[in-house]
Parts: sequence; C-alpha cells; structure tokens
Amino acid sequence: MAPCAQTAVTVPNPNQGFGLECAAASACQGSTISIVLDKETRDIAMLGGIKCSGAAACRGTTLRIVNGQFGGHSVEVEKIECGGMGACNNMEIVLSGEVKVMELICNPGECEQCVIKTDKPGDRGLSCIVMSLQMMKFPA
Repeated sequence: MAPCAQTAVTVPNPNQGFGLECAAASACQGSTISIVLDKETRDIAMLGGIKCSGAAACRGTTLRIVNGQFGGHSVEVEKIECGGMGACNNMEIVLSGEVKVMELICNPGECEQCVIKTDKPGDRGLSCIVMSLQMMKFPA
C-alpha cells in the first residue's frame, strides 16, 4: 500500500489555485480526503483541481470539498481528472457549501461506480461517467 492509502487527510484553508495529485498506483486508495475552507479564509475563488493518475489511485476514496469561507464566497474547482485503470472506481465526491466542479475527466474503466454529489439531504448524486461524457458542470 502507498503511504497515503487508507488514511484520513484534511487540507485546511488552501491557497488560491491549490491542486492535489495522487500520482501512483493505489496512491490514495480507500482514503478520506477533505479540502476545507473555513471562516479563517476569504476570497478564494478557484482551486486548481484534483488528479488521480495511476491504476486504482483513488479507488474507494471519499473526496470532500467544504466551502465555509468568510463572506460566503463561492469556489470553483477547475477539474477532477482520473487517469489510469480503475483510478476513480467507487469514488465519492461530496461538495459542501457554494462549490462548483467545472470539469470531470474520465475514460472508460476509470470511473466505474464513481458519484459526485452535494451534502444536501436526499442528493443521490450524478455518475462521474455521465458528467464527463456530457461535459457538465456540477452542480449544473
């Protein structure tokens, strides 16, 4: 197992343009990764994105992006990118607060059972494959 696999990681108050990459086979497999903008943060409008590049790099991972920054500023995530066999299989992406993912990139075999959703009660989410194929933003 890779050192970041099956761990809980919180990234508090990242800077504008912050990006995260799990760049090896099973690098972040089974982990819970939380990117949290709290009341100590203000005026962060864009995060660079998250890249899972390697076989099973983010398989079974829960990715949470929480926007609770001061002043209610919305934040856009440039893209979430899956590259590698099973890279994002069984991944769950949960958005909390005013967060919008601008692009999700995944090819066949890279995002099976992957779901993107908000933390609102009753939100069953959208398939990552559907979002990628239809070149959608989420939430729309």
